[in-house]
Amino acid sequence: MRELTMMQIMNTIIEKPEWERKVFDEEITSRWTTEISESGKDVTPKMIEWILAELKHKATVLKETGMVTAFNPGVVRSDSAISKDLQAALQKAMKHLEDVPEEEKDYHPGSDNQVLDLVHPSLFPVVYGRSQILKNEVIRLDNCWSWSGQAELLQTPPEEDAKIKGQYGLWPLRQGMKAYSTKFQWLPCDVQFIGGDDDANKCQIASYINNLHPKNSYDLYQVIEQIIAKTIPLWDETLHDAVNPPSPRISYDDVEYLDYDVPEPEYDDFGLDRVEEYLEARRAWGVNRPIIMPEPEGEFDPSKRSRSYLGPWIPLSDKFRDSGLQVIVKLANIELTPEKPRYEGGSWHVEGQLNEHICATAIYYYSNENITHSSLSFRQRAIDDFTDLNYPQSEHDFLYSVYGFGPDVDGNNDCNITQELGSVSCLEGRLLTFPNVLQHRVAPFELADKSKPGSRKILALFLVDPHIRIISSANVPPQREDWWAEEKMSLGQDLFSKKDLPVELQQMIKEELEGSPMTIKEAKELRLELMEERTAVKGQQNDMVLTSPAAAPAPLAKRNTPNSSGTNNGYFYQFWDDGSSGTTTYTNGPAGEYSVNWQNVGDFTAGKGWQQAEARNISFSGTVNSGGNFYLAVYTWSTQGENYILEDYGTYNPCSGGTNMGSLNSDGSDYQVCLVDRGNNYLQNWSIRQNKRSSGTVTTANHYNYYQSHGMTHNPLSSAAYQIVSTEGYGSSGSADITVSEASPPTSSSTGTTSSTSPTTGTTSSTSPTTSSSSGTGAAHWGQCGGIGWNGPTTCVSPYTCQQINPYYYQCL
Repeated sequence: MRELTMMQIMNTIIEKPEWERKVFDEEITSRWTTEISESGKDVTPKMIEWILAELKHKATVLKETGMVTAFNPGVVRSDSAISKDLQAALQKAMKHLEDVPEEEKDYHPGSDNQVLDLVHPSLFPVVYGRSQILKNEVIRLDNCWSWSGQAELLQTPPEEDAKIKGQYGLWPLRQGMKAYSTKFQWLPCDVQFIGGDDDANKCQIASYINNLHPKNSYDLYQVIEQIIAKTIPLWDETLHDAVNPPSPRISYDDVEYLDYDVPEPEYDDFGLDRVEEYLEARRAWGVNRPIIMPEPEGEFDPSKRSRSYLGPWIPLSDKFRDSGLQVIVKLANIELTPEKPRYEGGSWHVEGQLNEHICATAIYYYSNENITHSSLSFRQRAIDDFTDLNYPQSEHDFLYSVYGFGPDVDGNNDCNITQELGSVSCLEGRLLTFPNVLQHRVAPFELADKSKPGSRKILALFLVDPHIRIISSANVPPQREDWWAEEKMSLGQDLFSKKDLPVELQQMIKEELEGSPMTIKEAKELRLELMEERTAVKGQQNDMVLTSPAAAPAPLAKRNTPNSSGTNNGYFYQFWDDGSSGTTTYTNGPAGEYSVNWQNVGDFTAGKGWQQAEARNISFSGTVNSGGNFYLAVYTWSTQGENYILEDYGTYNPCSGGTNMGSLNSDGSDYQVCLVDRGNNYLQNWSIRQNKRSSGTVTTANHYNYYQSHGMTHNPLSSAAYQIVSTEGYGSSGSADITVSEASPPTSSSTGTTSSTSPTTGTTSSTSPTTSSSSGTGAAHWGQCGGIGWNGPTTCVSPYTCQQINPYYYQCL
């Protein structure tokens, strides 16, 4: 929070007129120091000292480059990149698009006739299953009319290809999120570099801008080319800052608290009937507990902000000189009138879907007329990985004080957290660039003089990731029927003036000329579908990634039972809830009994068992009631990985996202076995019972032996893992009442054999590890050969040897 405050203070100062001169005036900076100190913000003298030193560095960079970074990562602005002459040329070139009859104006749907779309990528986009594409040819700007009838239909990709699959940290309810569209893609134009060493960023548009006629708007094309060239240095700075971010202004390694004479509320003092009262008391205690807040260490070092220090960066004009860039162009006006004097602002969003692979945005504000102050706000999802931070276990109150996440955020990666960076003023003549990892939103503004109209006009440029080539206007012939009508008229007159042309051929030519283009009516209908699809995606982004504002405390999560683990009535228990949503109540019962109720939860795990995993025979009984996603499993957890022997589950089979490892038969049922890699070599072994049940006995050794014999490297018996019969729910509601106990080792007659099917070697049979004879012969492969209380053979049939698994169980391996 303090570093955000520092950036916001600096941004406020660099919005002041002539700040780059004033920052070197000690009298003025002394006044700024007083203003900052008395502002009520959480600032210290060290922070102010750093702020002023960094501002002097920013002023030096501004003098050298004409640009300044407003926020990290990569929000860069320039008030001088576009000259007054080029600005005037753009305003002039836009006139023929603006001066059209009212009935021909294209107002953006849902904007109450306030947002005028002059060139918008959502109109006549690539439409899978409708658009035509050239697979082996490239359309140039000067010949885009000559490809009629030579393109092929662009096929619709499978729906499954549009989903996020099996990524680490994504629970099943997120794995179905559509990152790609199977219907639409915005259409970029190709841009080629043509400058020499003295003008490396000089470029030309090589294929048509979608919805901007290359003949009728020739002058506008030339102006946009020049603006793209002036934008490239800012994009370089934006992407360099995003890829090679500077070191934090404030380092935070150790959480330390000041002495606090108020005792911490104890859960046992409240009881189950006063859980919410306890949570409120604990939250208030944690929020008020005084913490030692971090601040900058040492002095600001400008050398550590240089490109050479932060990491290598090859300018776009060098790295992509041969292949060029792809840019999506948008031109839009916000028009206010005395009847509609206020624009209510936009919504939080990033640009496009993954189809477009947009990596950075540029917005040029080329005209502001009779409007109040306007700004563009930014926010980001904070990184909540605290593995390198030293803090007391299970004490996460510092996240509220230090990071502003909210008092119930517990450091889990699935938490929904945001940090609002701040806002940049949208001044006329300003060029602004930022990476497409930041969400942005247009702030409200209104007419300055309510008696006459006003407007704000922008040119937006969306840079496609240059490492990836997507379908562009170099691949898709123009799709607009009104464009083709002009060409068709002259072409048709030339062709049909030849009286000897057969009637049949004339009809074929007409059908060919009229077959492919889209009408404006069809295009507008498709635009509504595109907008509906992207509005849904935007909602998913906000719901799943960026929902809790960082500046204010988050609402108290009605988790009811605090996260905890320990010993209860001779059994180890574990309860964990990600706290992202809903209500979960966990209760320990007598001996191995527990119950849990959950409503609309994000994710939780609860259960009873043992603090150290062993090859136990585990009995469980009870009921699970849930119409959604849940697991009932013998579960082991360690820092190396997890094991699930899944006895009952809801709507999602976790092996659908894993690697098939065959099947085994144990305890009266086949089990599907798979391996899931959660990333960073953190593995999950899964055995999924085909005959689901909520009561029975699990011979865990059968599963652990199978994992080992099939190369599933994580072994719960060789690491510090706890072992519980767990109930887990995610994105669902339900209840469970389970009793856990350790069963007596089964006799040889009751266990029989365990069969397994390998995914690579077919079917094999093997003796169960608990069926060894007590005769003098050696135990078979996987048979028990020792351990506390064991009276059977202590040797193994060759070539197997007796190896200790734990003090109670030795096995022939």
